[in-house]
Amino acid sequence: MLNYGTASQLYFGYNTNALANRSLSDSDKAVKKVPDKMISKYYAIKKIRTPGITYCGSSLIVNDEIIVRHYFKVDADRDISNYDFEINNSSVKPVEKNGMYYIESASGTASFLGDDKVAVGDGHMESYFKYSPLNYISKAYKSDSVDSKLVNLLDAMYWFRYEKVQLNK
Repeated sequence: MLNYGTASQLYFGYNTNALANRSLSDSDKAVKKVPDKMISKYYAIKKIRTPGITYCGSSLIVNDEIIVRHYFKVDADRDISNYDFEINNSSVKPVEKNGMYYIESASGTASFLGDDKVAVGDGHMESYFKYSPLNYISKAYKSDSVDSKLVNLLDAMYWFRYEKVQLNK
């Protein structure tokens, strides 16, 4: 947890003169990379087949909990009110932002290493895909323009959440 706190401090430039893990030994400060098998498993392009709407991507919002936001664009001749959205079989309402729409879910400890089922329907056809914060991590790892501070934050986040899941088993 202290390594995740430190990675967050460095990424956001907050209180960097008093890092959270400063009392740890150098070996305890070392954070491993996310395993390659996880990067490969979760690196996938997500698509939906519901007419008139396109899945554009997802983002992570890191606060006290991790929020996953999924972004969609509706064709000009369509109306967002004609679509139903669900995450894990629970209805969610889209929010408009900058000409796009998003839905979001909080990622608890269990679902961080698991998948959320994201479904979009228009009353005639429903499409869905599975998504996890690990999909975001994998995409960031594969990006040519990812910041090294972000990779360090994602590594620390992964191992913090992984260890938390292991303790709860």
